[in-house]
Amino acid sequence: MPCKFENTDHGEKDMIAYYMLYNMSHSPSNMYTAIDKPMEVDLNLLSLKKAMDNAVLELKADETGLGYVPKINLTYQHYPYVPDRIFRNIDPISMYGSMYLIVVPLSVFMVVFEELMREKVDNLRRGMQLLGTLDSAYWASWIITAFFMNLLITTEMIIIGNWANFNCFTKTPIEINFFLYFITT
Repeated sequence: MPCKFENTDHGEKDMIAYYMLYNMSHSPSNMYTAIDKPMEVDLNLLSLKKAMDNAVLELKADETGLGYVPKINLTYQHYPYVPDRIFRNIDPISMYGSMYLIVVPLSVFMVVFEELMREKVDNLRRGMQLLGTLDSAYWASWIITAFFMNLLITTEMIIIGNWANFNCFTKTPIEINFFLYFITT
């Protein structure tokens, strides 16, 4: 880091370049600093730089025979904070609405499919046939189960969307949202 020493008496300019090897393990980390907060400043490093520059100035003042020793006074401030324009008033449902439209049917499908596979492995349908149960009763139970799961997940998604004040849910009538999400599953 360069440190310039200028003696105004005879106009000579001198410069000393030095390197600081500094252990950064105790420095404040800005890895997880929020976007809306200023980054932390390492005050120890700033005071070390100030001490090094003042030592160079004292050395040069002694070499040139200057009657006084110039000192560097240090003040700092954070960079000016600009309000965040990207994440203010963000509405992920409006931006990625088609993804949320497919999440409901996909989650219902995964749960129902997993239960169907479990019944297939356990040979439940064959056991029911041995007891004299009709196939229509077996499939009716699955249709009723899927209907109520669909009803529960669709209602839950509409309630959470309205609670979070997403435009897609607050500006659309509940009946239309319910019909749209229920029919796609």
